[in-house]
Amino acid sequence: MDRWYSPREIIFSRDQVLFLLENLTLLRKGEYPPDPANSGYTGNDRGSISTHAPFETPCQFAAEIDSRLDVTNLYGKLLLAEINAGVPLWELSKESRLALNYCSGWRRRRMSFSDWKRTKLYRQRLSTKRYALS
Repeated sequence: MDRWYSPREIIFSRDQVLFLLENLTLLRKGEYPPDPANSGYTGNDRGSISTHAPFETPCQFAAEIDSRLDVTNLYGKLLLAEINAGVPLWELSKESRLALNYCSGWRRRRMSFSDWKRTKLYRQRLSTKRYALS
């Protein structure tokens, strides 16, 4: 893992979703992955008082990723399996990339996964026809 994001940086970009998927088991346990660039100190720096428990944010990230993956059915399971196997982004299968793109984004998509795939394919065909005509 060559990337790390603090909880405040998470906006569910593609790289951040990959980071969350790589650490999903840790997040489900209520632990956020430690920053690998730290000086070796692994304890939490709790200098300020918070109204939230320390496990809340990781659990919320895990629940959000799980709910987004559930919508994608087999594609999401394939994505999770490929991420756990250590497949790099550029070698992900087409189905996994579709699931990753669907799961990315600040908000959950309101459109179902099958409808989203259909509109994506329609837009691709439309753009290739446009280039073919010119």
